[in-house]
Amino acid sequence: MTENWEQRGRRMAFDAMTAELTDWILTNQGSSFRLIVATDSQPSLPIRFETVVILLMPGFARSYNRRLATMGPMALAERMWTEAAMSLMVADALQQDLAGRGLRLEPGAVEIHLDVGENGESRTAKRQAIGMVTGAGFPVKVKPESWAASRVADRLTKQERKRPIVPVYELITAI
Repeated sequence: MTENWEQRGRRMAFDAMTAELTDWILTNQGSSFRLIVATDSQPSLPIRFETVVILLMPGFARSYNRRLATMGPMALAERMWTEAAMSLMVADALQQDLAGRGLRLEPGAVEIHLDVGENGESRTAKRQAIGMVTGAGFPVKVKPESWAASRVADRLTKQERKRPIVPVYELITAI
C-alpha cells in the first residue's frame, strides 16, 4: 500500500497506522476507547478530501490523516456522498485490519462523523449519507456532534499541502 497516511507529519501506510492503533489499544487493555473516522472536503479546485482516524482513550488522543485531491467540479451532494463513502471504506478496512491483528471490536466501537447538518445546502444529502453509513452497521454523528469532521478534518482541508491528484473514481478505493 502507498504511504498516504500521516501522523504529525510522519508518512505511513495504512497497515502501519493500524499496527500502531492495535499496539495502543492492547497496551491499555481495560481502558475504554473510541475510534472515529471522518472526511471533509473543500470545493475549490483541486477538490481536497481529508480523512481523519482518531483514537480516543481516557486522557489520551491520537490522530492520523490522509489527503486525496481530485480535479472537479463536483456538486455539493456528490461531495457529501463521496465524503461519507470514503469514511465508510476507511472504517470498514480499519475494522477488518484490526480484527486480522487479533483485536475484536465491540459493535459501535468505530463511529463515523459526517459534516452534514440541518441548516444550509448539505441537508439535502444528509438522509442518504446517514442511510449509507447506518446501513453498513456503523454509528453516525452529524452536526453539531460531528466534531471530527466539522473541526478536525475541516481544518486540515484548509492547509496548503501537496498531494497527488487522483481520478474521481479512485478516490473511494484509495485506502
